[in-house]
Amino acid sequence: MPHAPDRTDTAHLLVTCPDQPGIIAAVSALLRARGINIIQSAQYSTDPEGGSFYLRMVLHIRDVGGRIHVIVHGSTTVVF
Repeated sequence: MPHAPDRTDTAHLLVTCPDQPGIIAAVSALLRARGINIIQSAQYSTDPEGGSFYLRMVLHIRDVGGRIHVIVHGSTTVVF
C-alpha cells in the first residue's frame, strides 16, 4: 500500500500571472528540479489571450519546514 504523505510534508502553491503558454510546464520543471511532487493541481484562465492565469497546487515536500525557498523572477515572487 502506498505511503500517504504526512500533513507536515505538504504545501500549497498559488500562482497568479498574465496568461501565456508554458506556465504549467515551467512550474512543473522548477518543482521537479527540487524533488517536489505534485499531489493535486487546478488551473484556469480568464481569457487565453491577455487574461489572468490562476494555478493552485498541493505539493508533497519532505522536510517542508527545512526547505522553504523564495525565488524572485522579474516582478514574480515564488515562495515554496
